[in-house]
Formats: sequence, structure tokens, C-alpha cells
Amino acid sequence: MKLRLQITKDPEIRFVSHLDYLRAIERSLRRSELPVAYSEGFNPHIKFSLASALGVGIVSYAEFVEVEMAEPIEPEQAVLALRSSLPRGIRILAADAVANNENALMAEAALFDYRVTLQNIDNRLNEKINNFNNSQTLPFKKSAPKRREGFKEVDVKRYVDKVNCEIMNNKVILNFSIKNFSEGSFKAMDVLKVLEINTENADVERLAIWRENHEPMLIGGIK
Repeated sequence: MKLRLQITKDPEIRFVSHLDYLRAIERSLRRSELPVAYSEGFNPHIKFSLASALGVGIVSYAEFVEVEMAEPIEPEQAVLALRSSLPRGIRILAADAVANNENALMAEAALFDYRVTLQNIDNRLNEKINNFNNSQTLPFKKSAPKRREGFKEVDVKRYVDKVNCEIMNNKVILNFSIKNFSEGSFKAMDVLKVLEINTENADVERLAIWRENHEPMLIGGIK
């Protein structure tokens, strides 16, 4: 069986790298003494993966972890064991168990929901958002280090249909969803760059990850 968990990356660890975040999860799994499955070879490691990598500086309430187990275990029991092992900044919000032959979480992720809070109000922001929403195509040079030129040109509107904006308590709140495809997705920070927003003044949160047709990543399970 595989254990699936919805966990957080809370504000106090938002600047932890993806690799360090993975290491923290693996150390917690080891400390929990759960019957996790290990890879073979000279340097065995726990068989687990995340649905999607999260950029540095982004808070998340919807990180999904999949852990292969060496023997069946009730999700409730696994959560109890793991909660006491996780460091501050990582919380378990939900858990479920699935068969080993189920599609991997990484292959299921189809849509990411984000919320961005801006501390400073840009007088041209409405104009920028209207231009974005009304555009049929928006070319953008996306970083691609493996390419000789270091980038590839993509159409932002293939990934993001619309950006919604509202003002609350003298702060600007942006909400948008990013589509995920088998060949890759688009970064939330790059959406802000397209809108010419200073990312240093933006608090970015991942709110949810969905399957196709807005199906939840965890069906049933416990919370």
C-alpha cells in the first residue's frame, strides 16, 4: 500500500529549499519507525515523493506526499506516529491509503490554486490585470537551464486563464490557478513577473492542488 498525506509548508519555513524540505520529511519518516519501504542498493532511501516541487519563499497548505509502505498500516495509526516526528512548520492536514498500482500523485496533479497578498498598492495594477485577462496569448521567456540559450518561450495563457484581484484591509489579494501538464507547468512567481509585480513585496501561498475536473487529490481518508 501507499500512504498519501496532505501536509503544509508553513510561513516559518517558507525559505527552506525543496531539497531540505524533502530531507526533513525523510528524517521524520525514519524517526516515526513506520514500516516504510526502502530502495535497494548500497545507499537505500525511503520510497516517497511529492506531487509537485514548491518554489522557495512560497507558503503551502497543499503539499501532497506519497509514501510506499513495506506492510499495510491504518492511516490513523501512521498519522499519530508521524505527527510527533515532524519538525515545526510541517503539519499533517489529511491522510489516506491507496493500492501500490494507483497512479502516482505527480501524474495526477492537474491544477494549482494560489493566493498572493501584496503589501503595496500599485496604481497601474488594475490595468495590468485587465491586459493579462483580456489577452489571447502572452509570450514569456521561461527559464530552462538545460537549453543552450538558457530559456524557452511559452504562452502564459496556456497555463493561467485569469487573475482575480480584490482589496482587503488596504492589501491587494490576487487569486489565480495554474494548469499542470505532463511536460511541465508555470511558476507562481513568474505570473507576478508577467504582471510586473515586485516579488519581494508579495506573500505567495499555494492553497490547493487538484486532479482533472477539480477532483480532490485525497478522496476520503482522515483529517
